[in-house]
Amino acid sequence: LSIDCSDRYVWVNLTDFTSRIVDGGEVTFQTRSVIGATSHDRRTPEFSDVMEHMVINPSWYVPKSITRKEYLPAMIASQGQAAGHLQIIDGAGRVVPRETIDWEAVSAGNYFPFDLKQPPSGGNALGRVKFMFPNRHNVYLHDTPSKSLFAREVRAFSHGCIRLQDPFDFAYALLAVQEDDPVGTFQSILRTGRETTVKLEAPVPVHLVYRTAFSDLRGQLGYRADIYGRDAKLWAALQEAGVSLEGLGS
Repeated sequence: LSIDCSDRYVWVNLTDFTSRIVDGGEVTFQTRSVIGATSHDRRTPEFSDVMEHMVINPSWYVPKSITRKEYLPAMIASQGQAAGHLQIIDGAGRVVPRETIDWEAVSAGNYFPFDLKQPPSGGNALGRVKFMFPNRHNVYLHDTPSKSLFAREVRAFSHGCIRLQDPFDFAYALLAVQEDDPVGTFQSILRTGRETTVKLEAPVPVHLVYRTAFSDLRGQLGYRADIYGRDAKLWAALQEAGVSLEGLGS
């Protein structure tokens, strides 16, 4: 997507560990972020999309890859007792009692035809709100109960989604253009404890970028570490192709 600086958009610079709302070229809201960990299968991708809605009191539907790698081995070993905070869901969305599952058969065939779900709660992996821009990466912005990670300088710990330090304030800022009382509207829904989708009347472009060198609004240049090694790979490819930059040594 192209960036219209006269309009509103969300800007997430992965190397800067920040998420911003930009209105008419001015940053009107900013919060610290946690991004995907540096291991190859957890890195947050770069792409642009459009935020359409937020979900207050969200459920967490555990991705198949996380179920397989992180939860299923412990559940098999404990005959289904591990990960008790998660519900086991069948294809029709019904909760499956753990004692009805043949864990020996699951172990032998490595076949688990169910999903794992964490219902809304303060301890939910997504926290109390998530911000959705449906995409093939299944990446979005969300709250988190793991608040201590925001005190770190390098904040690369997630499975790929973007965690926000101040998700409620982020929600208020998004709702302010369509609600007379954005705080009251959000908090009244939050207090119900029920999973509720709130549509954004004016969808907001979202840009997840990887900028290790960038200028601020005053034109001052800033630099960040190449945490995923993307710049290093690009530089190596340029060198292999015989490209040289004047003034730089080999």
